[in-house]
Amino acid sequence: MKTNRISATTLLLSFCLLFSCDKSDEKGPNLTGTWKLTQSESYDCDVATDNGVKVCGTFAWCTTITFKSDGTFEVFRTSDNFKLGAGTYAYSNGMLITTFTGSSGTTRPATINGNTMVINNTSATASCSSNDTYQKI
Repeated sequence: MKTNRISATTLLLSFCLLFSCDKSDEKGPNLTGTWKLTQSESYDCDVATDNGVKVCGTFAWCTTITFKSDGTFEVFRTSDNFKLGAGTYAYSNGMLITTFTGSSGTTRPATINGNTMVINNTSATASCSSNDTYQKI
């Protein structure tokens, strides 16, 4: 009888532990922090020679994005720490939604794997599309 109570208690505790795990990943990855652009891969460019990969440091528009826990962000050019803009953001179901102050929102696919984030910039009006790779610093 005592063995059955111990087994039942152990089983009950196992179920409690199994179903009470932290489910914070269900909301998606945590963007909070600073992300530095490391490379930009241009493709489908109107001018074929514009296709290719540019590594940060070899082109002028290397940037960092700081996502804050209050849902705001800031973008800085890394060469001179010039603030390029700020606004609000949200991330849901693999989509990054950014709204620069005074502008309408933009939704882009964003893949986050650990400390690497790739944002896809596709536009019917742009001369190129790009995949921009950021590292969390």
